[in-house]
Amino acid sequence: MAFCSNCGKQTEPHLSVILLLFVLIPLTATIQVTQSYASMPLNCQPGVQNEYPKNANVGQKIVIITTVTSACVSDDVYNEVIVNILPPNSSLILSTAPASPATNTVKAPATAGPWSLIVQVLWNDPPTGGTFEIFRTTITININP
Repeated sequence: MAFCSNCGKQTEPHLSVILLLFVLIPLTATIQVTQSYASMPLNCQPGVQNEYPKNANVGQKIVIITTVTSACVSDDVYNEVIVNILPPNSSLILSTAPASPATNTVKAPATAGPWSLIVQVLWNDPPTGGTFEIFRTTITININP
């Protein structure tokens, strides 16, 4: 026996469980499960090929050409592929271009040495479909003084 704190009477515990089920069953019927493309299998690697100079001079204009040949989501899910160039550990986009191929242009830094960049490929379905898949790879260009 359980004690009802609101009414001051003793109640059967199984009645509380039954009432709880009547509340939860309609709630679970309204929950929808949708497929998330952000959690693609780890073995799903799109075909992305980058062409860029291995060496450049300080302040020089650098062209990076990215060819995207395949994706892990079907063509009917997305209708736009975008390639961004970013510094590592940053959300600052140095250049963006539609693919494929995407032609991005960046300016070499004023400091000599190895310069790492992130090539980020996004499969989108604008205006409201969002991004279905993101692929990132790192390239390194040696900057000469």
